[in-house]
Order: sequence, then structure tokens, then C-alpha cells
Amino acid sequence: MKFNWISVIFISILTATPGLWAQSWRVENFESKSRGLGDYVGLYGPALVSITWFDDPTGQSLGVMRMLCNAVDGTKAAFGTDAINVIVEGDTATAWTMDVWIPKNFPSDGLVQIFGISKSNPKPVYTTYTLDKLVPGNWNTLTFDIMKHVRTNDDYDLSGGLTIGVEFVFKYGSTWAGYVYGDNVTLVGVIDPMANFQLQPPVISVQHIQDQTSPYDNSDIIYHNKITWSDLANGGTEKYHLYASKSNPVTDINASDVIKLSPANGFDRGVQIFRHWINSVDGKLDQHWYYAITAVGYDPERQEILETEPAGSATTGPITSSSAKSHVIPYIRTFQFNPDGNLDEFIQISKQFSGSVLRTEVAEGPAAEQWSTTSGDANFTLYMIMDKFHIYVGAEVFDDNPDGIGDVWKGDAIDLFIGFFNPENITEYYTQPKLEVGYAINAPTPEERIQVNGFQKNKISDVEHYLVKFQNGYVVEMKIPFYTIATASAFVPYHGAFIPLRVTVNDNDGVEDYGGGRSLMLTHGGGNTENWNAELLPQTWRWHYISDVPDQNTAVAEKTLELPAETKLLGNYPNPFNPSTTISYELAKDELVSIVIFDTRGREIKNVLNHFEKAGEHKIQWHGTNNSGHQVSTGVYFVHFRAGLTHSVQKILFAK
Repeated sequence: MKFNWISVIFISILTATPGLWAQSWRVENFESKSRGLGDYVGLYGPALVSITWFDDPTGQSLGVMRMLCNAVDGTKAAFGTDAINVIVEGDTATAWTMDVWIPKNFPSDGLVQIFGISKSNPKPVYTTYTLDKLVPGNWNTLTFDIMKHVRTNDDYDLSGGLTIGVEFVFKYGSTWAGYVYGDNVTLVGVIDPMANFQLQPPVISVQHIQDQTSPYDNSDIIYHNKITWSDLANGGTEKYHLYASKSNPVTDINASDVIKLSPANGFDRGVQIFRHWINSVDGKLDQHWYYAITAVGYDPERQEILETEPAGSATTGPITSSSAKSHVIPYIRTFQFNPDGNLDEFIQISKQFSGSVLRTEVAEGPAAEQWSTTSGDANFTLYMIMDKFHIYVGAEVFDDNPDGIGDVWKGDAIDLFIGFFNPENITEYYTQPKLEVGYAINAPTPEERIQVNGFQKNKISDVEHYLVKFQNGYVVEMKIPFYTIATASAFVPYHGAFIPLRVTVNDNDGVEDYGGGRSLMLTHGGGNTENWNAELLPQTWRWHYISDVPDQNTAVAEKTLELPAETKLLGNYPNPFNPSTTISYELAKDELVSIVIFDTRGREIKNVLNHFEKAGEHKIQWHGTNNSGHQVSTGVYFVHFRAGLTHSVQKILFAK
């Protein structure tokens, strides 16, 4: 990470006129170090470095929220809360306000924005402040006029609360870096609902759902339990924790058979629903589930967080639940990955493992009502295969307008949400290793196509990938080593394990905007969560079964299992090439492999590979860039290949 210089931004709530503040709710004041940041977190943006509780450096209070931004890393940094209740005892908050202290050297082309996202419409609305509307070096009162946005924006429903916070926007190339301190979050126009709040057990209800099916096959039923609960009377900052057991009634949330289904901090007020997918290997086994819901709240007098006991109407079960047959991830000893835009090697394996073809289960977005399995707007077929060291992905996407934005989260892209753990062996989800990795087909360079968390580039390395675009769609192939993914570096797949997996294909036609530009989101493995942010929770991703056993009377092709007779460099194709070429080699046994590109003067240009690889045939791409990421000049280069005692050199030509 690079820092050029550091300055400080202070954020605080200051008192306005007595009439305006006669009725208000101070939601967070960050005075308790044990409570920390409460509901306020860093929400998004590559310029967001960290966010923590901190002693108030201004001396106005005991504690504040401190966020570190670095514009060198990106153009946006935002903090806020995922869901704040703005309707209290029949009254609706009129405004959300805070004051911001802008340093004198704040970038003149920077923006400060308050954003509010309604649960009924994930498109954010903004109140924007340019520097000419602010006084650098002084406190500046910022106001998000809630009622104004309700009047001017259709479908701005406040009943589910607002995701609201502050976003700092920097011009591309800015070198500004600094801290943001936040304090005393207040809603105007409502009373403090926590003043008379009493923490008590909520009421839970469960319905077993048997009518949600795959649009491609009505017999493929997506069984799940729809769990609902009621928010407590009054309240506003309390959270809700959901627990489940497949063995016994939930009376002790710390029992070894109890699974925590809620996120780390609990479900926010206003969520009131969770869909628990019921999976098994063959879909033939009924399961019997018990559930409990608890409420968690902060007691300001005792200055501690309390949680209700699971009892009475806060518990239910057993719920007899049919199980859905899990889709399959084939586990192959040696997979012949051939990144050429042709998915034959994936199709060959899928024919031998039923349930291994992944397609759309749910369509969301403005264009969802017109979508069908024969739709030309967007459709996908995706294959995922694993071996001991890699994930292989092959996808064919039909898209009538595949040209657009180069970010995964708002452009034409494939987004994979993968949990690197077996959910049968855990008691909670939020500490388990997981990753969101996407492929943005319109990124400026091939290296920038692989993105983490929807937009972060160059976060994982050594991914071999290939893209072919055509008039009405594209084909993507990826080979992702486990070792290059921090959360998966220790993951080893094995037959019989489950993994949580969700696949989303984003379609941006540049007409209607949905959550940043997507007109259509096609999802496999997530179902209809009725919670717009639930795709980030691995407990909402469907289980997929890892299997190394092909269907009866089939077998993985012999050539897939055969090992090469000798270790050798096979060459590269195309040659000459521009902009990329694929280098192929074979290993007779597991070896440490080194592939380095040199120029005609013997200087190292690119360290393409230096890793222990398993026996078999391998391919890796070189995109014509040097170790600094810059395009090389036209000319002759040499591929130096080393594996054990084998050393080969191949001459290649980069032509422009």
C-alpha cells in the first residue's frame, strides 16, 4: 500500500436550532469502547483502508469512529449502516444530519456525499457537496433530507429502513490520504425509541417451502424453510440472532449441535426473514429442524450487550423438511484444462456427473419479468471442476449486449461466491473462509478482469484465464490456484464434502439501472432471499457436493487419468502472438515449475510461474507484459522452462 501524505477529516453531529432538535434520536455516540462502532461499518470503496473505534482526538467526547482513506488505492470510500429504522412509533424521520470538518488541503475536485438506499430499491440516492459548498478547515453541516427524497423518488419505501452513510469521492489519480472521524449519529423528527425499550424474546415462525423450482426443470425443487420473526415493539438498534439444530430443540445456543445462521452482528431490525436451504446428496432424505430466535440489545445503564434466552414462542420445531438434491462439483485427479474458448473438456466431464451443469435459478432486476430460459437478453451455462490444487470454471453466456462497464459489480460479468469449508462441520458461518471472485469481461486489460469483492483488481495472482467475445455473448475459462487465494490457501477438496456456492451473472444493457448499472442479475445457488444484501452471506449460498465418483456405467475418460511419460515444454500458441499466448507443458510427476520470459539480451522480463504443480498437462498464459505490468516491445523473447532436472528454452515472437 502506498501513502503520499496524511491529513485528517473529523465528522461529528453538532446541535442545530432548538425547534429542529426538539424531537430527535441519537442513534450512535460511540462513547462505549466495549460496544465499539455499533452498527456502523466500512461499506465499500477501494479507497477505504480501515475503520475502527478510537479515542476522540478533538476532546469533544470519549470515543469516535475512525476511518482511514487512501485515494491512491481507488476513487471511493464509504462508511455507514446497513439498516437504520427511520419510522418510530408512527413518526418518520425527516432528516439524517452530520457535520464534517474538511482540511484545507482536501482535494479541490473531491466530493462528499450522503447516500441513502431504500430496501425496496437498491439504487442509491445522494445529497452531494462539492468543495465550493463547503468551508475547508471548518465544520460543515451536511443534511440528508429524507422527506425530499421520498417526494422526488418513486418506490422509495422507508418501511424496511435505510442503508445510509457518507461517501468520499476522489478524482482518478488523486494522491490524497487521511482519516475520517465520526460521532453522534442522529435522526431528526423522531423520538428515541430505545428510551422505553424492553428487551424480550421475539416470536418465530417457520414455513417449509416446496413450490420453488428450477426454471429449467420443474422436478428440480429447491426445498427450503422460510423463517420469519417480528421486530420487538419500539426498538431501533437491537439485533436478532437465528439458531438451528438438526438434532434437538434449541435451548442452549452454545450447544455443540446448534448452528448460528445469523451474521456476526445479527440481523438488523426490519429484515424479519431468512431462507434456510435444505440440501442432501440425493434429495431423498427428510430432515427435522429446530429453530430459535433471540434479540440482542445494548443496555446503556449497565453498559453491556444483553441477549434473550431461547424459549417459548422464540423457538419452534421439529420442522419436517424435504431436502433438495445438491448440485455436483466434479473432483478430478487430472483435468485437461485447455483455455481456447471451447468448453469441450468441461462438457465431457459434466456428462459423467449428473447435476454438475449450473444454470439460472432466479432472475432479478428491472428486466427480470421478461426473462425466460429461452431469453436472448441473457442466459448462462456454467461448469465448475476441482482438483487438489485448483478450481476450474468454464462458462458460456448469451448476452445481446456484451459491451459495457469494466467492473464486476455493475457491468457484464460472472461473479462467484465460494465458501472454502464444509458447512456440515461448523457451528457458525461468519468466521469461515470465503471469497467473492468475479470476471469482468470489459475490464481495460486482461489482468484487470479478475476482481475480488466486485471491484478490487490485482488481489489474486497466477490465475490462468481466457475470454472469447462474440456478437451475442462470451465464453470465459478460468484456472484458479487455491494457494493464491488467502482464504483458500489451506483448503483441500475431498469426495463427500459440501461447499457453499453462489453464481451470479450480471447483465448491464446501459438502459435501466439496478444496484449500480445492472439491468438483470441471473443467480444459481442463491434462490430468492428477499434480502438485497444476503448474497454476501455464505449461509444463504446453496450447498454443492464434491464428488469423484462418476454416474453409474460411466467413467472419467482414460486420457484424463493418464500421466505424461516425460516432463517437457510443449510450446506456445499462437506464435507469433498479440496480445497473449498460451504456454503448454507436461509433468511426469509433481514438480516445482519455473517459467520465466527473457529478452535477447538475457534480461528477465516476466516471471510467469514459480510454483509446485501436480503431474499432468498444464497451460498458462502470458499477456505480453513485464514484471511491472507494462506492455513489452515488439520482438523476440525466450521462454525458460524448468521442472526438476528438466530445462528447456523456446523462442517466441511478440508482434504488433
